[in-house]
Amino acid sequence: MPEIALSLIALLPAMIWAISPIIYRDFLKSGPTLIVNFYRMLFASSSLIIPFLIFGYNKDIIYAILSGILTLTIGDSLYLTSIKKIGASIAAPVVYTYVFFSQIAATILGENVKFSYFISSILIIIGIAILSRGNKSEMRTTGIIIALSCALFWTIGQAMIKLATLGDMNFASIAFARTCASCLALATLSIARKEKFHLNTNTKGYFIFAITSIADLALGSSLFIFSIAYVGLALTIIITSASPLFTQIIAKLSGKESPSLKDILGSCSIIVALILTLAF
Repeated sequence: MPEIALSLIALLPAMIWAISPIIYRDFLKSGPTLIVNFYRMLFASSSLIIPFLIFGYNKDIIYAILSGILTLTIGDSLYLTSIKKIGASIAAPVVYTYVFFSQIAATILGENVKFSYFISSILIIIGIAILSRGNKSEMRTTGIIIALSCALFWTIGQAMIKLATLGDMNFASIAFARTCASCLALATLSIARKEKFHLNTNTKGYFIFAITSIADLALGSSLFIFSIAYVGLALTIIITSASPLFTQIIAKLSGKESPSLKDILGSCSIIVALILTLAF
Protein backbone atom coordinates (compact mmCIF):
# COMPACT_ATOMS: atom_id res chain seq x y z
CA MET A 1 0.00 0.00 0.00
CA PRO A 2 1.46 3.43 -0.97
CA GLU A 3 2.69 5.63 1.88
CA ILE A 4 0.11 8.32 1.11
CA ALA A 5 -2.71 5.78 1.51
CA LEU A 6 -1.21 4.43 4.73
CA SER A 7 -0.79 7.94 6.10
CA LEU A 8 -4.47 8.71 5.53
CA ILE A 9 -5.30 5.94 8.00
CA ALA A 10 -4.23 8.45 10.67
CA LEU A 11 -7.23 10.60 9.71
CA LEU A 12 -9.55 7.98 11.21
CA PRO A 13 -8.29 8.42 14.79
CA ALA A 14 -8.24 12.16 14.13
CA MET A 15 -11.99 12.02 13.49
CA ILE A 16 -12.60 9.87 16.55
CA TRP A 17 -10.51 12.15 18.75
CA ALA A 18 -12.43 15.15 17.45
CA ILE A 19 -15.73 13.82 18.82
CA SER A 20 -14.61 12.15 22.07
CA PRO A 21 -13.52 15.27 24.04
CA ILE A 22 -16.91 16.89 23.43
CA ILE A 23 -18.66 13.83 24.88
CA TYR A 24 -16.21 13.57 27.79
CA ARG A 25 -16.89 17.15 28.82
CA ASP A 26 -20.49 16.28 29.77
CA PHE A 27 -19.16 13.68 32.24
CA LEU A 28 -16.43 15.97 33.55
CA LYS A 29 -19.05 18.48 34.68
CA SER A 30 -20.23 16.14 37.42
CA GLY A 31 -17.28 13.86 38.14
CA PRO A 32 -13.60 14.00 39.21
CA THR A 33 -11.10 13.98 36.35
CA LEU A 34 -9.23 10.95 37.73
CA ILE A 35 -12.38 8.83 37.86
CA VAL A 36 -13.48 9.85 34.37
CA ASN A 37 -10.03 8.97 33.06
CA PHE A 38 -10.00 5.68 35.02
CA TYR A 39 -13.23 4.52 33.40
CA ARG A 40 -11.90 5.47 29.96
CA MET A 41 -8.95 3.13 30.51
CA LEU A 42 -11.08 0.40 32.10
CA PHE A 43 -13.51 0.15 29.17
CA ALA A 44 -10.76 0.42 26.55
CA SER A 45 -8.40 -2.14 28.12
CA SER A 46 -11.30 -4.57 28.65
CA SER A 47 -12.07 -4.46 24.92
CA LEU A 48 -8.42 -5.15 24.05
CA ILE A 49 -7.80 -8.18 26.30
CA ILE A 50 -8.61 -10.79 23.63
CA PRO A 51 -6.38 -9.23 20.91
CA PHE A 52 -3.60 -8.99 23.50
CA LEU A 53 -3.92 -12.70 24.38
CA ILE A 54 -3.92 -13.63 20.69
CA PHE A 55 -0.99 -11.49 19.54
CA GLY A 56 1.06 -11.57 22.76
CA TYR A 57 3.94 -9.26 23.59
CA ASN A 58 7.72 -9.04 23.76
CA LYS A 59 10.34 -7.26 25.86
CA ASP A 60 9.43 -3.91 24.29
CA ILE A 61 6.18 -3.92 26.24
CA ILE A 62 8.03 -1.75 28.77
CA TYR A 63 7.90 1.14 26.29
CA ALA A 64 4.15 0.68 25.88
CA ILE A 65 3.71 0.69 29.66
CA LEU A 66 5.78 3.88 30.00
CA SER A 67 3.74 5.45 27.22
CA GLY A 68 0.55 4.58 29.07
CA ILE A 69 1.76 6.24 32.29
CA LEU A 70 3.13 9.37 30.59
CA THR A 71 0.51 9.86 27.88
CA LEU A 72 -2.71 8.41 29.26
CA THR A 73 -2.36 8.75 33.03
CA ILE A 74 -0.58 12.10 33.31
CA GLY A 75 -1.11 13.64 29.87
CA ASP A 76 -4.78 12.74 29.43
CA SER A 77 -5.63 13.74 33.01
CA LEU A 78 -4.15 17.16 32.26
CA TYR A 79 -6.05 17.22 28.95
CA LEU A 80 -9.38 16.41 30.62
CA THR A 81 -8.70 19.08 33.25
CA SER A 82 -8.08 21.66 30.53
CA ILE A 83 -11.31 20.62 28.77
CA LYS A 84 -13.12 21.14 32.07
CA LYS A 85 -11.69 24.67 32.37
CA ILE A 86 -11.72 26.05 28.82
CA GLY A 87 -13.76 23.61 26.71
CA ALA A 88 -12.83 21.03 24.09
CA SER A 89 -12.82 23.53 21.22
CA ILE A 90 -9.91 25.44 22.81
CA ALA A 91 -8.13 22.70 24.77
CA ALA A 92 -7.77 20.37 21.77
CA PRO A 93 -5.85 22.80 19.52
CA VAL A 94 -3.58 23.94 22.38
CA VAL A 95 -2.64 20.39 23.31
CA TYR A 96 -1.70 19.73 19.70
CA THR A 97 1.36 21.95 20.03
CA TYR A 98 2.99 18.63 20.85
CA VAL A 99 3.16 18.06 17.10
CA PHE A 100 6.16 20.40 16.89
CA PHE A 101 8.05 18.74 19.72
CA SER A 102 7.27 15.33 18.24
CA GLN A 103 9.19 16.28 15.08
CA ILE A 104 12.27 16.76 17.23
CA ALA A 105 11.61 13.46 19.01
CA ALA A 106 11.20 11.67 15.65
CA THR A 107 14.51 13.10 14.45
CA ILE A 108 16.25 11.88 17.61
CA LEU A 109 14.74 8.41 17.04
CA GLY A 110 16.29 8.29 13.56
CA GLU A 111 13.36 9.14 11.29
CA ASN A 112 13.93 11.13 8.11
CA VAL A 113 11.89 14.23 9.04
CA LYS A 114 11.23 16.57 6.10
CA PHE A 115 11.77 20.31 6.47
CA SER A 116 8.11 20.87 5.52
CA TYR A 117 7.12 19.01 8.69
CA PHE A 118 8.79 21.67 10.80
CA ILE A 119 7.13 24.44 8.76
CA SER A 120 3.79 22.75 9.35
CA SER A 121 4.53 22.56 13.06
CA ILE A 122 5.24 26.30 13.16
CA LEU A 123 1.87 26.95 11.50
CA ILE A 124 0.28 24.96 14.28
CA ILE A 125 2.04 27.12 16.88
CA ILE A 126 0.67 30.22 15.10
CA GLY A 127 -2.79 28.72 15.37
CA ILE A 128 -2.30 28.32 19.11
CA ALA A 129 -1.21 31.96 19.42
CA ILE A 130 -4.46 33.04 17.73
CA LEU A 131 -6.50 30.85 20.05
CA SER A 132 -4.86 32.12 23.23
CA ARG A 133 -5.58 35.77 22.35
CA GLY A 134 -9.33 35.31 22.55
CA ASN A 135 -10.10 35.74 26.24
CA LYS A 136 -7.61 36.93 28.84
CA SER A 137 -9.51 35.49 31.79
CA GLU A 138 -7.49 33.71 34.45
CA MET A 139 -9.36 30.46 33.86
CA ARG A 140 -8.53 30.49 30.15
CA THR A 141 -4.86 31.24 30.84
CA THR A 142 -4.69 28.46 33.45
CA GLY A 143 -6.45 26.05 31.11
CA ILE A 144 -4.00 26.78 28.31
CA ILE A 145 -1.01 26.25 30.62
CA ILE A 146 -2.46 22.90 31.70
CA ALA A 147 -3.04 21.94 28.05
CA LEU A 148 0.57 22.83 27.16
CA SER A 149 1.78 20.66 30.06
CA CYS A 150 -0.25 17.82 28.56
CA ALA A 151 1.52 18.42 25.23
CA LEU A 152 4.89 17.83 26.90
CA PHE A 153 3.86 14.47 28.36
CA TRP A 154 2.20 13.44 25.10
CA THR A 155 5.42 14.15 23.20
CA ILE A 156 7.49 11.88 25.43
CA GLY A 157 4.78 9.23 25.58
CA GLN A 158 4.32 9.04 21.80
CA ALA A 159 8.08 8.62 21.40
CA MET A 160 7.74 5.56 23.66
CA ILE A 161 5.16 4.16 21.21
CA LYS A 162 7.67 4.50 18.40
CA LEU A 163 10.22 2.52 20.42
CA ALA A 164 7.63 -0.21 21.08
CA THR A 165 6.84 -0.53 17.36
CA LEU A 166 10.53 -0.90 16.51
CA GLY A 167 10.45 -4.21 18.35
CA ASP A 168 7.65 -5.49 16.06
CA MET A 169 5.12 -5.70 18.89
CA ASN A 170 1.55 -5.87 17.56
CA PHE A 171 -0.24 -2.52 17.58
CA ALA A 172 -3.31 -3.91 19.42
CA SER A 173 -1.05 -5.36 22.13
CA ILE A 174 0.68 -1.99 22.50
CA ALA A 175 -2.71 -0.29 22.84
CA PHE A 176 -3.72 -2.79 25.55
CA ALA A 177 -0.46 -2.41 27.49
CA ARG A 178 -0.85 1.38 27.45
CA THR A 179 -4.48 1.45 28.63
CA CYS A 180 -4.04 -1.35 31.18
CA ALA A 181 -0.97 0.27 32.76
CA SER A 182 -2.77 3.59 32.90
CA CYS A 183 -5.89 2.00 34.37
CA LEU A 184 -3.89 0.47 37.23
CA ALA A 185 -2.05 3.75 37.87
CA LEU A 186 -5.28 5.76 37.90
CA ALA A 187 -6.95 3.24 40.22
CA THR A 188 -4.02 3.55 42.65
CA LEU A 189 -4.17 7.35 42.57
CA SER A 190 -7.95 7.36 43.01
CA ILE A 191 -7.75 5.04 46.02
CA ALA A 192 -5.05 7.23 47.56
CA ARG A 193 -7.31 10.28 47.08
CA LYS A 194 -10.31 8.34 48.43
CA GLU A 195 -12.34 8.97 45.29
CA LYS A 196 -15.65 7.19 44.74
CA PHE A 197 -15.45 4.79 41.80
CA HIS A 198 -18.58 5.76 39.91
CA LEU A 199 -19.71 8.18 37.25
CA ASN A 200 -22.63 10.45 38.03
CA THR A 201 -24.80 9.11 35.23
CA ASN A 202 -27.41 6.47 34.40
CA THR A 203 -27.13 3.20 32.46
CA LYS A 204 -27.48 4.98 29.13
CA GLY A 205 -24.71 7.38 30.16
CA TYR A 206 -22.38 4.50 31.03
CA PHE A 207 -23.10 2.90 27.66
CA ILE A 208 -22.33 6.12 25.75
CA PHE A 209 -19.17 6.61 27.80
CA ALA A 210 -18.04 3.01 27.23
CA ILE A 211 -18.55 3.21 23.44
CA THR A 212 -16.73 6.54 23.30
CA SER A 213 -13.80 5.20 25.36
CA ILE A 214 -13.47 2.07 23.22
CA ALA A 215 -13.59 4.10 20.00
CA ASP A 216 -11.08 6.58 21.43
CA LEU A 217 -8.51 4.37 23.16
CA ALA A 218 -8.98 0.93 21.59
CA LEU A 219 -9.85 1.60 17.95
CA GLY A 220 -8.38 5.11 17.62
CA SER A 221 -5.16 4.33 19.47
CA SER A 222 -4.64 1.04 17.61
CA LEU A 223 -4.93 2.81 14.25
CA PHE A 224 -2.64 5.55 15.52
CA ILE A 225 0.00 3.01 16.57
CA PHE A 226 -0.38 1.16 13.24
CA SER A 227 0.29 4.43 11.42
CA ILE A 228 3.36 5.16 13.56
CA ALA A 229 4.72 1.68 12.77
CA TYR A 230 4.26 1.90 8.99
CA VAL A 231 4.37 5.62 8.20
CA GLY A 232 6.47 7.02 11.03
CA LEU A 233 5.97 9.14 14.13
CA ALA A 234 6.57 12.52 12.49
CA LEU A 235 3.99 12.22 9.68
CA THR A 236 1.38 10.44 11.82
CA ILE A 237 1.48 13.18 14.45
CA ILE A 238 0.97 15.92 11.86
CA ILE A 239 -1.93 14.14 10.15
CA THR A 240 -3.77 13.56 13.43
CA SER A 241 -3.39 17.28 14.15
CA ALA A 242 -6.46 17.74 11.94
CA SER A 243 -8.46 16.59 14.97
CA PRO A 244 -8.75 20.06 16.62
CA LEU A 245 -10.36 21.52 13.51
CA PHE A 246 -12.91 18.70 13.45
CA THR A 247 -13.53 19.35 17.16
CA GLN A 248 -14.23 23.02 16.44
CA ILE A 249 -16.70 22.17 13.69
CA ILE A 250 -18.51 19.46 15.66
CA ALA A 251 -18.69 21.62 18.80
CA LYS A 252 -20.21 24.43 16.77
CA LEU A 253 -22.71 22.25 14.87
CA SER A 254 -23.80 20.36 17.99
CA GLY A 255 -24.41 23.61 19.88
CA LYS A 256 -22.42 22.31 22.87
CA GLU A 257 -19.81 25.07 22.56
CA SER A 258 -19.54 28.31 20.61
CA PRO A 259 -16.03 28.78 19.19
CA SER A 260 -15.30 32.38 18.22
CA LEU A 261 -14.02 33.47 14.81
CA LYS A 262 -10.49 33.63 16.25
CA ASP A 263 -10.85 30.11 17.57
CA ILE A 264 -11.83 28.84 14.12
CA LEU A 265 -9.04 30.80 12.40
CA GLY A 266 -6.54 29.25 14.80
CA SER A 267 -7.72 25.77 13.93
CA CYS A 268 -7.67 26.57 10.20
CA SER A 269 -3.97 27.29 10.58
CA ILE A 270 -3.64 23.68 11.72
CA ILE A 271 -5.43 22.31 8.66
CA VAL A 272 -3.19 24.40 6.36
CA ALA A 273 -0.23 22.76 8.10
CA LEU A 274 -1.75 19.34 7.35
CA ILE A 275 -2.20 20.15 3.66
CA LEU A 276 1.38 21.43 3.43
CA THR A 277 2.68 18.21 4.95
CA LEU A 278 0.78 15.94 2.54
CA ALA A 279 1.57 18.11 -0.51
CA PHE A 280 5.30 18.28 0.06
